[in-house]
Amino acid sequence: MKGATPVILIALSIGLFVYYIRPQYEQIGALQERQEEYKDALNAADELFKLRDELVNKYNSFSTADLRRLQKFLPKQIDDVRLLLDIDQIAEGYDITLEEIEISDVGEKNKNTKGAVRQGDEDDIDLNTLGLSFTFDATYDEFVDFFKDLESSLRIVDITELSFRSVESGENEKYSNVYTFSVALQTYWLK
Repeated sequence: MKGATPVILIALSIGLFVYYIRPQYEQIGALQERQEEYKDALNAADELFKLRDELVNKYNSFSTADLRRLQKFLPKQIDDVRLLLDIDQIAEGYDITLEEIEISDVGEKNKNTKGAVRQGDEDDIDLNTLGLSFTFDATYDEFVDFFKDLESSLRIVDITELSFRSVESGENEKYSNVYTFSVALQTYWLK
């Protein structure tokens, strides 16, 4: 029996290792891997919090006037009445009266298309568009000045159609250099 005791103890040790210690060891290894994943996630969260704080500080450094200008430049929602009033205000500076005004919802602008967003940008920007068309009577010089002011306004607009015709002169000399311009344009807002 003295010779069997070491064999029994070795067999018992092997059984204990196979059925208890090895599964516990594997479970500890899996938990350690999971702990590392959690540490990585916490580090990434800390970096995101730091980035968020930096962006909030940067945002707060802008003046309210600059934020309003940015909102006008690319609004989060479209206000077609405000757009029309802005364009009409520019036109009033040249004694231009907008007529035959039509507003149409053009729909969604594709991501990364030519125009407002360059192809190949890594960040996708979803834009919606709104169409606006109108006619007005003006001289060529008034037309050029009106479009220069429209171009330099904060609102992004793309002229999609432009046509003109001369006004019937009749007997009034006032209409000799006046044309009727028909304009269609698009503006954008964030989705």
